[in-house]
This record gives sequence, structure tokens and C-alpha cells, in this order.
Amino acid sequence: MLSIQAVAGYDLSSDHSPLLLTMHTRITPQTHPPTLTSKTTNWMTFQNYINENLTLQAPLKTDRDIEDYVHHLVQIIQPAVWFSTTNPLIHPNQNTCASALKQKILGKRRLRRRWQHTRSPQDKANLNKATNELKMLLNNYKQQTIQTYLESLTPTEATVYSTCKATKRLKRPQTPIPPLRTSGGEWAKNDIQKVNTLADHFEKRIPAAHP
Repeated sequence: MLSIQAVAGYDLSSDHSPLLLTMHTRITPQTHPPTLTSKTTNWMTFQNYINENLTLQAPLKTDRDIEDYVHHLVQIIQPAVWFSTTNPLIHPNQNTCASALKQKILGKRRLRRRWQHTRSPQDKANLNKATNELKMLLNNYKQQTIQTYLESLTPTEATVYSTCKATKRLKRPQTPIPPLRTSGGEWAKNDIQKVNTLADHFEKRIPAAHP
């Protein structure tokens, strides 16, 4: 599986900024930049901590006084943020899965390539067996992921009321996609039939251009 990252390069003096492409054959975990605050920061607690610990009566007559006071302000802001921010719930990376599942996917791909070259009934049987085993593993992994997600939901402020958000997503109405009928009255089953049906529909709706 290929992963591509594009970053603009500003080292050269040209008018155009070159793009640096980094390609990985495997999915690499994305690292988020460090931040001082998050969604769980309680700004009222932050304000109270600043008001209780910040010293306002300080002389600011020289450059040294200003530098010392800025250093004092930074030393107050950092503990205030740490005190008013709870540790967010860290979810596992969705791109990672069990090593056994990865090996099973690679094994199925090797068997499929082998069967495409040989067309042997034995290779076809091995491919079907690997496909069924992979489907079972994927189903178990999906159920385990859902169970872990449900167990992590809480109605507290520490997880930003994740239970309420999950309930809203479940209650959100889903727009159904109606099936398509061909001009002969049959259901469009494959992509080619759907494309031809839509093309005929728009061709009848759009008036012909006059010469």
C-alpha cells in the first residue's frame, strides 16, 4: 500500500516553490504537532489560575525588567494550561492493525497472483480458503474495534462528552440512495448499466443544441 506526502521546499531562490514528494510502501503513522492547549482546556480554570499567581506590581523601566517579567509570565502560563487541561483520550491509530491480519492480507495477495498466473484448481481452492479466513479475521477485528470504542465512551467532561456525540451520530438521519431502473424497466445492477441509464436520462433532460 503506497503512502505519499507532499511538502513545499523553500531552499532554492527560484520564483517557483518545488514540491518534495516522500513515498512509502507502508502506511506511516501521522504525528501531530505539539500544542499547549486542547479541546479539554477549561478556560475559566485557566483564568482563575492566572489571576491567583500572576504578579502585576512589577517595575518595567529597563530591558532587563521586561525580560524578567516575560519569563515570569511564561512560567505562569504553562502551569496554568497544564492545570486546566485534562489528558485527552488517546485512540489507537486507525491505520494500524494486528500483525497477524497484515500477514494474512499479504498471503491472500500472493495466492491471488499465483492463481492468476496458473489458473490451477488447487491454487483457486487455496485462494478461497485464505479469503474466507481473512473475512473472518476482519470481522473479528471490526467487532473488537467497535467494542473498544463503546467501552471508551463516557458522559463526562474529561472525554468531551463522547457518549452524547456518539448518540447524535447514531440518530442522524441517513439519506438512502435509491436504485436505478433502465429504460427497459429492469434494475441497473452493475456500473456499466448505471452509467448508461444516467447518460440516457440526462440526454433526454438536456435539450439538443440548435445548429
